[in-house]
Amino acid sequence: MTIKEFSLALFWFPLVKKIIENLFSFSSELVLILDRTQWQNTNILMISLAWKKMAIPLYWKILTHKGASNLTEQKAVIRPVIRLLKDQKIIMTADREYHSIFLSHWFKKISQA
Repeated sequence: MTIKEFSLALFWFPLVKKIIENLFSFSSELVLILDRTQWQNTNILMISLAWKKMAIPLYWKILTHKGASNLTEQKAVIRPVIRLLKDQKIIMTADREYHSIFLSHWFKKISQA
């Protein structure tokens, strides 16, 4: 199996569900963090779950360009996590990467669906 064949949703999401079940109550608000980092020549957009003083990576996308992500890339990273956590209360946080009012409107719409 190559990296391109690896599916986060298939292999990682069942583990994430178990982690959340064990660390949080059903009524807990989950704090998600949208962040982008440049690691050597690799630009990664990631959404993580805040827990205590740590962030548990939930989903990520390696960007094919340098610099900030765009709305399409942000939606592509957020959407699978929202589907995974559809029964949870979610608070989304981010730094300069959450730069668009359009993302805020889209997030509100998708998280209420």
